[in-house]
Amino acid sequence: MGMIVDNSIVVIDNHVEKIDHGISAWHAAIKSAKELLAPIITATLAIMAAYIPLGFMVPGTAGEFMQPLPIVVSIALVVSVAVAVLLVPYLNFVFIKKGLNKPDAKKTDITFLDRLQSWFDRSLETAFKYPKTVLSIGIASILLAVVLFKALPQQMFPELERNQFAVEVYLPTGASLESTALVVDSLEKVLMKDNRVTNVTSFIGTSSPRFHTVYAPTCHHPIMGSCLLIQYQTKPPVKL
Repeated sequence: MGMIVDNSIVVIDNHVEKIDHGISAWHAAIKSAKELLAPIITATLAIMAAYIPLGFMVPGTAGEFMQPLPIVVSIALVVSVAVAVLLVPYLNFVFIKKGLNKPDAKKTDITFLDRLQSWFDRSLETAFKYPKTVLSIGIASILLAVVLFKALPQQMFPELERNQFAVEVYLPTGASLESTALVVDSLEKVLMKDNRVTNVTSFIGTSSPRFHTVYAPTCHHPIMGSCLLIQYQTKPPVKL
């Protein structure tokens, strides 16, 4: 989601940097978008490639939940690119006429951001002096991440940790709605006799609401299908 705003941020930062180098606001706005067009599109496509497989590779109910996500992310990123390369340069030209660096001013106070920038510059220069070491550390980090990825347990969705569960009731083909209601009512009475059960809600001839993301009710038969939504206590009842 950060790419939605990062596309515009890098264009604005490039615009300010070019003004600091003496380029006019008009030419800085044009060049800042042209220079970053390819990197922005490449980064956007990389993120879209990571999300698009979720729409058809995740099976079952989880896949049904995940299908709209790649579409929403892709549309948001495409709009972000369009805004960053078309609208933001114009806004830069209108509102940003001066850069951040002032060569004539004598700066006496050193802020935390100045120290952070200085540390970053020194680290970057050191990294370029020892490219093999930096690449080796990067490759080792990737390999370590792969090992940890395989060793740690993985779960797409959290477990259903609710004090509710659904019971689907089906009668033989040809059963009437009255007989279905009778069976559901008798089952409800049996469940309410259990001290652990606090509430039972019955849905006769239809399914229960989708009370959890990965729960897909299947009792849609207008007569023979029914559903019981049962709520129970998280701890055994205290006997007085």
